[in-house]
Amino acid sequence: MAVFNWLRTTKDIAGRGGALVTRFDASALANVPDTYAGATTDAQMWEKIFCAHCRDIRGSVPLFEETFHGEGKTDMAATMQAYVDVGFDGPMRPDHAPTMEGENNENPGYMVRGQIFAVGYMKGLLDSIRAGADTSPGRGG
Repeated sequence: MAVFNWLRTTKDIAGRGGALVTRFDASALANVPDTYAGATTDAQMWEKIFCAHCRDIRGSVPLFEETFHGEGKTDMAATMQAYVDVGFDGPMRPDHAPTMEGENNENPGYMVRGQIFAVGYMKGLLDSIRAGADTSPGRGG
């Protein structure tokens, strides 16, 4: 994994409701070195989950755009169900969220209104799952 400090190659793509979303383009990082810790294996990454950062995207590596949670290709209900199933009890937060209309996009992905939406969406899914609700697609998930 390259050290790129969450480099966003584009910060002003129009999204739903006037929101601004960001894009990541791996080709811009072609010559960036591995992490300071060196390469890691999938097994090493899944030994223990300390914190969950959730985001949703449209596209895939090497080129993707961040979207509102639940608007991209991630099955967020299944993701939250998996965290519940493995007994995850650590901190969980949205990673990046669109910048909403009226915000200045000074810190793309981390402006307040998009984060508030994401937290509410994630908490709603978790509460529904824990209550035994059907969160399958078309049923609220």
